[in-house]
Amino acid sequence: MKAIGPLALITLFLAGCASQQRPAPAPVPQATPAPVRAAPVPTVPRTVAPPPTADWRDAPQTPGAWSWQKRDGRSVASFGSPASALLTLGCNPAARQVAIGYTPGGPLPSLLTITTTFSRRALDMASENARAVAILSASDGLLDDMAFSRGRFMVEAPGNRPLYVPSAPEISRVVEDCR
Repeated sequence: MKAIGPLALITLFLAGCASQQRPAPAPVPQATPAPVRAAPVPTVPRTVAPPPTADWRDAPQTPGAWSWQKRDGRSVASFGSPASALLTLGCNPAARQVAIGYTPGGPLPSLLTITTTFSRRALDMASENARAVAILSASDGLLDDMAFSRGRFMVEAPGNRPLYVPSAPEISRVVEDCR
């Protein structure tokens, strides 16, 4: 057998490459136009009532504001509208007592429950001029809890809607005037 020289090998190699056929490139598909669609009709969002409040601290505040005044030499803080107070705190400095008055929207309660971020207490109420009244010592810790509750406190009476009352300096002023 005869030996093939390097030049002959290169020639054979190039001849073999030239005889192989490469596949033709695939044709590029033409883009088909998207079907024309009608513009979406805007929807009006429904107004949905918020879910019931699971925590009293998340409930909306009862409408109203605190005000303070001196009445017959006594310090008095009132919450509600100027025409009608829903809740009052009044100081009797001679007795060193604070009267908590509650004007219900329903039946006159014999029990009032006050819930703060620090405590919860039920108070026995007495009836006085279409209001329910509880008397506390000026040094009672519940008064401080109401004054310094984080943002608000809740007042509940059987048969009436709860009040979600903001903590305010007017409460502290009454308490301090009695101490």
